[in-house]
Amino acid sequence: EVIAAAARSGLVAASADARVVAAELAADRRDWDSLQRLLDVLDDADLGLAARCRRSLARVRLLAATDRAGEALAECARAVDEFGALAAALGGTELRAHIALHVTELVDLGLGLVVGVGDWVAALEWSERQRAAALDATFAILEWCLDHWTVEDLAVEIAHPEWGDDRAHTRGFCLE
Repeated sequence: EVIAAAARSGLVAASADARVVAAELAADRRDWDSLQRLLDVLDDADLGLAARCRRSLARVRLLAATDRAGEALAECARAVDEFGALAAALGGTELRAHIALHVTELVDLGLGLVVGVGDWVAALEWSERQRAAALDATFAILEWCLDHWTVEDLAVEIAHPEWGDDRAHTRGFCLE
């Protein structure tokens, strides 16, 4: 009701994003009927890049949970290809890093699906996708740091006292 009221009052983008969050919560609760209803509405929604990726992840989770592993894997592969290519085109931005993390989630889910059905050749292929997605996420973060940090920022020390003083390093050291 709140989401629909937000849409009626002109907050269309905010209500669509709220529906994506609701879909993720439905998936987490394993409420597949609610998730299906939300995805039906979201199919026609004008979503931003990150929200579209999260919608795809929710759809894959629904398909996998409702014994449609083949459809889940096909949607997973389609989404990884689409969003992986888009993330690579974004350059070193926060959005790229955000999308790359969602792509990594999709790849992890795809790998789990093929391992679950015992397709070991596909498991090797998805493992390679997993490695590539993780590297892309890492490079996106590094590019963002290099684009935004100044020389002074590189001198800032990163420390975790709970890990011991010998684990403290500067940002510049970590980037090397």
